[in-house]
Amino acid sequence: MAGVNLLSAAILTANCMVKDAICQTIVQNDNNPWYGSAGGMETTDNVFLLSIAEAVRFFGDSGQLANRPTSVTSWINDEYNDRRIARQDNGEPFWWWLRSSGDMAHRAAFVNSMGYICVDGYDTDSMRAPGGVRPAVWAMWMRCCSKI
Repeated sequence: MAGVNLLSAAILTANCMVKDAICQTIVQNDNNPWYGSAGGMETTDNVFLLSIAEAVRFFGDSGQLANRPTSVTSWINDEYNDRRIARQDNGEPFWWWLRSSGDMAHRAAFVNSMGYICVDGYDTDSMRAPGGVRPAVWAMWMRCCSKI
């Protein structure tokens, strides 16, 4: 009987309302760290895109963001590229948007299909394919799973 209760608890935990765990987050939109282009207003969101700084923080920091390799370098190409590569269902890599502005306000930074962070960005009306987004959330699982 104890095994049944443990199994029931595990099923409830696995099926808890994930939306209850997602936290509303104040999202700061800092200026581009290399070009100084305006980042925009702070927002409050449940789902958001990573900034340049967050992509570096969560996928690996080689120090290139803080110490730009040369004044003509427009990307971060380091030992963490593989961690930043996003893949389609068929395994093919694709590029993905970041929320940070590029070298100008009408451009947005992105991570290319080789995992480089392209700090100068693409035009935001760009129809480059195949590309996409990698949505981010902050979650507090105890908020969700403590309902068991």
